[in-house]
Amino acid sequence: MAGGSLNNRRITIRRLSAVPPSEFNEPADQWFDLATVYADIKDMAADEQYRSDEITGEITTRFTIRWNSIARTIDVRDRVKYAGAEYNIISVRETKRNRTIEIDARGFV
Repeated sequence: MAGGSLNNRRITIRRLSAVPPSEFNEPADQWFDLATVYADIKDMAADEQYRSDEITGEITTRFTIRWNSIARTIDVRDRVKYAGAEYNIISVRETKRNRTIEIDARGFV
């Protein structure tokens, strides 16, 4: 990976935050922005299926970001927001001796 290749796209890592239940005792979980970082983005696989008379598309994308103290806390409970779409994280790997982190995530279109 070239030195400047992580400077081509910005992504936002989102984390679920449990907030106190509403007055009707309904859970009110909210997603908040944990960090916005530069990333190298590669689409790995795509699939299209028919479900309930609708065509749904699914794409698996690899986001490579620089390692830092916040990035090392990312796990499969978090999400990636990129280009207006939300991606569910399916795996996280530290690579290159803690220089980068690879995040594989699945998005639906």
